[in-house]
Amino acid sequence: MQCLLAGRIWQRAHLLATTWGLAGRPCNEAVEWVDRQQALGQATQGASPLADLLGEPGWEPTFVFYLGYPSLPSHPARGGRWSGFCFDLEAANPQGH
Repeated sequence: MQCLLAGRIWQRAHLLATTWGLAGRPCNEAVEWVDRQQALGQATQGASPLADLLGEPGWEPTFVFYLGYPSLPSHPARGGRWSGFCFDLEAANPQGH
């Protein structure tokens, strides 16, 4: 449940950030690395750097991301192979229900 909630928060934060002209992307490699080591019963080599970064021993992040101003301009999606999945919500439901 914690991961699901983190994903929902990330989606909302990312959408809000884009309205402010910010770019963002997930950066979960270190978190996934620690999880994988724990699943294999190995010593968690990545846990200490994450704890050092956070400044809270024993506290583990659930989701990590980059956020900042883009160095290159972005362009709206042009459709491509996924364009068939998009549709006009108002045309699909003109009464707003």
